[in-house]
Amino acid sequence: MKPLAIRSAAALALVVCVGAGSGCNVRAPLQLDEEFASAGVEKILLLPVIDARPDRLDYVVLSRNVADATARMLRAKGYLIAESDTYQQRPVGPIDIDTVQAETVVGLAPPEARDFLIVQVERMDRSIDELGASYSVRLSGLLVDRDGGRVLWRDSASAANNLTGVFTVMSHGSSQYEAAINASRALFETLPRRAGAEKDKKR
Repeated sequence: MKPLAIRSAAALALVVCVGAGSGCNVRAPLQLDEEFASAGVEKILLLPVIDARPDRLDYVVLSRNVADATARMLRAKGYLIAESDTYQQRPVGPIDIDTVQAETVVGLAPPEARDFLIVQVERMDRSIDELGASYSVRLSGLLVDRDGGRVLWRDSASAANNLTGVFTVMSHGSSQYEAAINASRALFETLPRRAGAEKDKKR
């Protein structure tokens, strides 16, 4: 991505942070449209999560867990969420979310979907040390404005489970689930809240 776009994303993230009345250090997303706040994003269609892992036999419900976590986090940011079980056109393989343009993926969503979200599981790694097994999940995401023919937001993030030692042995599935939830939270921390969401809460 061009340095100017990176600076713009970082500056907008800083404005959002200051506007919220906190002195937080906000991680800048890979891309954030300069006019995101005025884009009028309210309802987002969440397409089926793409599991791009080379080996998808381990923890086959990972994409479903990520989808559930994504829906919850977007609702917490004030968006209305609709979830689709199918694509308008199925993707032929993994998507390079870091660089793909809106016109390349617009056919995945139905024509009536103005704003749609693509989330992809890039990988899940398992490591073992003296404390036991741990899991790390990497996700990437892309929010597309069909009418504007533009990418409004894109980012990627990784996170691991917090359970260690004997707890990972006792809760094997829970460790993977927790890593998926933590990765979803890390990914969407850079997506701005819906414009006007705070006003709606005060009504």
